[in-house]
Amino acid sequence: MLVGFLALAGLAAAAAWLYPAIRFIRLTQKGVYSPSSRFAAGPQIDVPEAGIAIRLYGNPAVCSSTLVLLPGLHPNGIHDPRYQAFAQTCARAGFLVVAPDIQAFREFRIETETVDQLLCLIEALPAHLGSLQNLGLFGVSYAAGIAFLIAARKPEKINFLVSVGGYGDLSRAIDFGLTGFHPERKQIASRPPQEWIRMIFAFNFAEKLTPPRDGDLLREILLLRLNLKEDKAGEKEAGLSQEGKQFLNLIMNGIPENEFERFRVILRERADFFRNLSPEPLLSNLGAHLRIILLHGRNDDLIPYEETLELSRRLSGHAHVHSCITSSLTHVDAKGAEDLLGAFRLFLWVRTLLREVTSPTTFAIRRRL
Repeated sequence: MLVGFLALAGLAAAAAWLYPAIRFIRLTQKGVYSPSSRFAAGPQIDVPEAGIAIRLYGNPAVCSSTLVLLPGLHPNGIHDPRYQAFAQTCARAGFLVVAPDIQAFREFRIETETVDQLLCLIEALPAHLGSLQNLGLFGVSYAAGIAFLIAARKPEKINFLVSVGGYGDLSRAIDFGLTGFHPERKQIASRPPQEWIRMIFAFNFAEKLTPPRDGDLLREILLLRLNLKEDKAGEKEAGLSQEGKQFLNLIMNGIPENEFERFRVILRERADFFRNLSPEPLLSNLGAHLRIILLHGRNDDLIPYEETLELSRRLSGHAHVHSCITSSLTHVDAKGAEDLLGAFRLFLWVRTLLREVTSPTTFAIRRRL
């Protein structure tokens, strides 16, 4: 009888812990998650020193840790329902969440000026929010690399950093997105990489890649597709030359090996540009006190998980690094119902670490789920 009671109590407790994780995953996938108006975004605050507007989640008067939550390259940026759901969840956990509306990210522009803009934002935050304690950066996808650059250039300002689906070398990550190859893999990716990196790369370097007569129209079509306006993009494709249509087909459906060089030559010609947007050269500049959380999906088909493994190796001498490679994520989204146990374990792991980054003490840990 006692054993049966304990078993039922254990199941009830597990359900109580698991339900918020399942609900969060399912509802954020639908884009309808809204924990409470108490944790909704506050009014827009303009930060003219940085040329950025921000919104806050949480109350600055009662929060002891501040989290600057950097979105990846996405047309909705901080207005994406998934971003808002996560920001509200972090606010509920006790963080003051700073949501910067980064125009370059929403326009899919890859440029070093954004790093300078965000550095100015970090410097200006105390003037707008008051004294900040335990300031951290949370970078998603491309923004994870940018978070490392900020932490390396402002080591005295940043106390913790979270990288989800990030990279150590931008050129290496882009090459994977273009070709499916990565130097840490023994063979080409088992599945073709997503078309997003190919579209973003072609959009940013259209003048070097596209047929001259189609350049402007191809950029317009790519931008429409990146903004999830496929129908409008399809209507405009009729205006492309045959060569332009063939190029667009490469971008949308995959680049054959005999075309790799056409794209890789840009990576070589702009090597300094990509290096300036890569964390690896600056890892030695990170503050010794910095607490680092590295999280990556094993099935990521946009930025390979080997990038996070390489970051973890290069940070092996750092005192406060937590790393997790998990099958419960794709690129930056939880897989959901098909892996509830893994999602629950991931939920608990992240919950524990986010509590830890608010603590004055920490310890080194290496885990894989």
